[in-house]
Parts: sequence; C-alpha cells; structure tokens
Amino acid sequence: MHRNWLFWGLLAFWVFMNTWLWRLEYGRSKQTGDHASTSIVWQRILTAPDHSVMEVSYRGKRIGFFRWMPNIGESGANMSLDDDQQVEGIVKHVSDYRINVEGNIMMQITNRMTFGVHMRFDTNQVWQEISAKFGSRLGSIQLHTTSSSQELQMQLDFDGSKWEQNISRSALVNPDQLIREFGLPIGMLWPGWSMIASPETPGKIQRNISWGVYNDWWKVGHSHLRVYRIELQILNRFVITFIISRVGEILRIEFPSELTAVNEAFLSW
Repeated sequence: MHRNWLFWGLLAFWVFMNTWLWRLEYGRSKQTGDHASTSIVWQRILTAPDHSVMEVSYRGKRIGFFRWMPNIGESGANMSLDDDQQVEGIVKHVSDYRINVEGNIMMQITNRMTFGVHMRFDTNQVWQEISAKFGSRLGSIQLHTTSSSQELQMQLDFDGSKWEQNISRSALVNPDQLIREFGLPIGMLWPGWSMIASPETPGKIQRNISWGVYNDWWKVGHSHLRVYRIELQILNRFVITFIISRVGEILRIEFPSELTAVNEAFLSW
C-alpha cells in the first residue's frame, strides 16, 4: 500500500513539475510578451559577438542585402600590453561602441543604391557621431553630425554638380517635406516610399517617435527561439519591427510596405 502511494505521489510531483516548467518556458511569456529592459537589449546589440548579414526583400522578391557590424572600441590602456599577453576577443578597457552598416538595394532594373552608415556611442550607450553615404548611378548623398553639433552636414553630388548644405537638427521632423524641398529623387531612398500616401496635413502631425522592447518567441522551423522584439512607431503611422536574438544579433526587420530584411542564417527556415 505504501509503495503504491509513493509511486503515485512521485508521478503526480513529476507531472506537476514538468507542466510548471513547460509553462514557464513556453506558456506565459509566449502569450503575453512582457516588457524587456531597453538598456540591457541595447547593450547586447552593441556587444553582439557576430555580424548580422541580412537579405532585403520587397514583396517577397530579393532586392539587396546589408551587413550590420557592431564593434567595441579599445582604449590605449590595453593596447600597451605585449602581443603574448593579450587575449583575442577580450576587451579590458572599452573606449566606445561602434556600428557599421554597409550594403546595397536595387531601386530599378538598371540602377542600384549602395549605402554605408557609421555610428559611434560612448560607454554610456549615448550616441556621439553618425555619418552616412548613399550613392547610385544618379549621384550620391553624404550626411554627418555629432552629438555636440546642432546641425546636420549634407553633401550632394548629382550629374556632376556638387552642393553642400547645413541643416538644423530641429528641422528634421518631416523627412518627406525635406526630400521634396531639396528636390531629391524620392525613389532613391527606398523602394515602396511612393506606396505610402503623404499626410494631408503634415503640419499637424505629432512629431514623435515611440518604441517598445519586449521579451518574445520567434518560430524557427518546428521550434521556438527566445528573442527580443522591438517595435518602433514613427509619426503614429509607420511601424518598424526588429527581432533580436538574446545575444544581440539581428534576426529579422519588418518595414512598412512589405519591405523585410532576414538574417541569412535563417533564410532556409
């Protein structure tokens, strides 16, 4: 009799523990998507161990790619060590964080836009410098600004004509208006821009950007992968969703107008 009770007691305990652990692992988090720490997620993005190579598609058709490459800057204190004393992959004195992005996107059958972006952040994760260059057969645009400057430096080169302009950062609240004001080809920025209807009263748009960072699950084949999900909302109209691995690698980005970017490691899933 006692053995029977012991058997059924152990069986009930085993079922309860497995059910409880399964719920913790797959149930509640998978259903709710609770908030995650923005600082922790951003820190993992800045210190991701590997680069993210992304394939860009528009309405299911491949149109380009880009590489997202985070790097940790190292101060001179650690550089004084002999080569034999240094351990590869370990940074003892962080000076800053850097993210480089480079790639290209097909705009038309005979024209392709190349781009490169450089971002630098201090050890407190606050941005210090941003520079970018966009080029195509039509010409190129170069942008540069720093946290201490209140202006965005812009250089344009179209049809052999060069032009430089400094724009107040406070004026960068309506990209569509700026593009039209400077007479830039809208299609050069990204495919599908023309598919988004311009606001009827742009002056009345709330000039804000909001985001949320969540714990979530991402389905890979028949399994689920624990990830972070970042939702960026622009002008209360456009939503960009980022799927980030737990170590900071970018897995997927969903832009408006059916423009997506998927990590090449997951293309076959």
